[in-house]
Amino acid sequence: MAIPTIILVPFVLYFASDIWKRGHHLTVLAGGGAILFLMLWSLTASASRGSTAATMVSLVVFIVFRNAWPRPRTILLRLAMVGIGIVVVGGMIYWTNLFPDTLKTRVERTISPDQGGQSVADERIALDRAGLYAFLSSPLVGTGFDNFRYVGQFYDDAATFHDPHNLWIQFLAQAGLLGAGAFLFIIVRWFVLMIRAQSRVRTKSDRQLLWAFLAAMGGLMAHSMLAPLVLQRHYWLLYGLGIVAALELGRVDESRSAMIAAVPPGR
Repeated sequence: MAIPTIILVPFVLYFASDIWKRGHHLTVLAGGGAILFLMLWSLTASASRGSTAATMVSLVVFIVFRNAWPRPRTILLRLAMVGIGIVVVGGMIYWTNLFPDTLKTRVERTISPDQGGQSVADERIALDRAGLYAFLSSPLVGTGFDNFRYVGQFYDDAATFHDPHNLWIQFLAQAGLLGAGAFLFIIVRWFVLMIRAQSRVRTKSDRQLLWAFLAAMGGLMAHSMLAPLVLQRHYWLLYGLGIVAALELGRVDESRSAMIAAVPPGR
């Protein structure tokens, strides 16, 4: 549930906000609170540091930009609000027994050299180094998808049987410049489509829904810099749903505009 949490957090907040505006406050407090608690519980139980950091990214992006591009003062205010919330939740995780201590233990082990923290960092660096060497040996097409883990040790003796925990190094190593360039194009194109779509829709609710997609993809992209995710289907599920939402909301907004324009003046 760690990666689904990255994706679902902005959508839970979006639907909670939408239901709150309709006057169902108790439903939001009870239902939304329970869902967020379960998601946070699953995140701490997974002990995934990358998913935790990525969830914070998706949370920040949605809360700060959910109504398009705010003024700098509003951005700072929302960042401060999110920061306070993260500190409070972090304190609950660290000092209470409400959540599993697996994430806490793993973070402590990571940042403490005498508990293996340095060895974890060394492993990540070795994988990235091996990935770059693999790319240099075959810059156009790489080693092939899902092959690096089996040949990484040929490029660096310290490399473990994993893929590089960095999206771009992983793509360069396994798909070369051609694959990395293609992925960059389709991801940038997706973000351009979504940002243009959110600037065109007129209703606040539609805009916030599109920003939920943007926040979720931003969280996934952040997670991909900390974990091997090239072949994960979560990218493409969110990618496809985002395109459908952008096209459908744009079509609905055009229909609304046409209906308004068809109404005679004075009526």
